[in-house]
Amino acid sequence: MNRFKASKFKNTTAKLSSRESWLSDLRVSSTHFAGSGVQASCAFIAFPADPVGVLGVLPLDWCGRKDGKVPLLYCHSDVVMDFNFSPFDDYVLATCSTDQTLKVWRLPEKLEDIRASPSLVLNQEGGGLQATCFHPLADLVLAAAAGRNTTVWDVQSALALAELNGHVDNVQSITWSHKGSLLATTCKDKMLRLFDPRAMQDAVQAVECHNNNKDCKVIWLDSCDLILSSSFNQVREREVKLWDNRKLTSSVHTHTVDCSQSCLMPFFDEDTGLLLLAAKGDYFIDCFEVTKTGAFLTQVCRCMTEEGTRGLGLLPKRAVDVMACEVMRALQLIGSAIVPISYVVPRKNVYEFHSDLFPDTLGATPATQAQDWWQNHDGQVQLVSMDPLQHGLQRHTSPVLVPEGRSHVEQHIDTKVPEPALDRTSLKEAVQELTGGGNGINAESKKTKFGAMASCHLLGPTSKFRHLQGTVLHRSSHISNLCGLNLNHAGRM
Repeated sequence: MNRFKASKFKNTTAKLSSRESWLSDLRVSSTHFAGSGVQASCAFIAFPADPVGVLGVLPLDWCGRKDGKVPLLYCHSDVVMDFNFSPFDDYVLATCSTDQTLKVWRLPEKLEDIRASPSLVLNQEGGGLQATCFHPLADLVLAAAAGRNTTVWDVQSALALAELNGHVDNVQSITWSHKGSLLATTCKDKMLRLFDPRAMQDAVQAVECHNNNKDCKVIWLDSCDLILSSSFNQVREREVKLWDNRKLTSSVHTHTVDCSQSCLMPFFDEDTGLLLLAAKGDYFIDCFEVTKTGAFLTQVCRCMTEEGTRGLGLLPKRAVDVMACEVMRALQLIGSAIVPISYVVPRKNVYEFHSDLFPDTLGATPATQAQDWWQNHDGQVQLVSMDPLQHGLQRHTSPVLVPEGRSHVEQHIDTKVPEPALDRTSLKEAVQELTGGGNGINAESKKTKFGAMASCHLLGPTSKFRHLQGTVLHRSSHISNLCGLNLNHAGRM
């Protein structure tokens, strides 16, 4: 911190919300996951729930007791390892799992209408997926890591733009730079690598970041021209290292925390330069201010929590309460609740907007599209004012919706199976037969509602139960504690 200029964030304090503001009585999954555990957009909050492969999704403005009545998104057949909201479309969610699938979902405005069919399913080779990250500038560009493979996807076209090489072990963490030109990865081989996916598939820089092959996290601190990595040293102490992203020869700063089993998860706010460090199982969350020179990391405050942390996430900057001088809001996931934690800068006048605390921040309009970005047409996301009197609710809609009148299953069949060669007369007769002769139904409605299904049914017999889904009931409805069961002979009890 500059010795001649006091920081305006040095007095930032963390305020735990009252229990009335908690999102409580949640069925949080007890299964291990690789991600941070909580993700939020300006519309929703998502967290891993029971059973395995399910996410709980809540509106951002919900609070209080839920009594287990939480909208559930049945995502995968195995553990959901990581998930992220789009930085532009608050209703687009990407999930990845150890079932080797990457899925992109469009959430409905009314969560009661939530569906179990994603807008897009991508299969990535290399094993179970561990991490995923949206591009900060280009709409619907997504990076995902599976085993030793890291792939950059164009979600809109369902195409793999680049497959990055050089990892000799499992990739543990991935993150895009703020400018969107570089991708940083950490690997179990102790290496930190920087990739330029549009220029080459091999790493442009690489360095051994920590002397331990346990879990390692990485994020960009673009406002300070730094990269932060978090892992363990040789004596199993948790440590954080800062790297100059222009030259990865050696770290510019190392901060040792303590001895513990869980890796520190870093969260950085570009507008304020504040850094949060939290770990699963810890009862505290540290807040630091990051500077380019001097001490690099200066501790601002430590928040003592009531329960151990299961996960943590940051609310988007556009969703904080600026009139309460709230510069950050963290969402702590605990055993059965989500606890909002506000980071507030104390000011005497709380009836005015403090522009020195809230500079213009990134808006919801992407700078470019996926194919334009791939052709080296970079841009810059438009900044918006945080003053409530100068900006309204912004909403961008990304083009990942299934076309109207076609289900996800029908679209998948149409794209994979060639349409049979039928003339107009035979196709018309087939559609009329499927729709009961067409009495009382105009031609436009038949074309919209039954046109896609006609080509599917003509390919072979289908079942009316093809969309049947099974749901495991809650444990309270299970028949348990059965005695005298004979497990040696089938059919005997």
